[in-house]
Amino acid sequence: MQKKKLYIISDLHIGGDEITDDFECTDELIDFLRYLDGKNEDCELLILGDFFDFWKFDKPNEDSVEFITKKHNKLFEEFKKFGAKHTINIIPGN
Repeated sequence: MQKKKLYIISDLHIGGDEITDDFECTDELIDFLRYLDGKNEDCELLILGDFFDFWKFDKPNEDSVEFITKKHNKLFEEFKKFGAKHTINIIPGN
């Protein structure tokens, strides 16, 4: 029986408004998700800590998530593809 493998990443800090969003690892993170998916193994991705950077908004609200996911659409589409085949869990930090 093949064991499920757990991969852990943390503190992505995705988000902020047009000025303060300084997430620059989109391509690297997409490559990592594709690499894990290509291994053809039962795996789970655990995201720890600050996934989003809501504190960078003047007044964070429910629209902040929509703003972030639209701005980083390419990345979140890849999360959707990965999540369709593998488990993704998020444990928020701070």
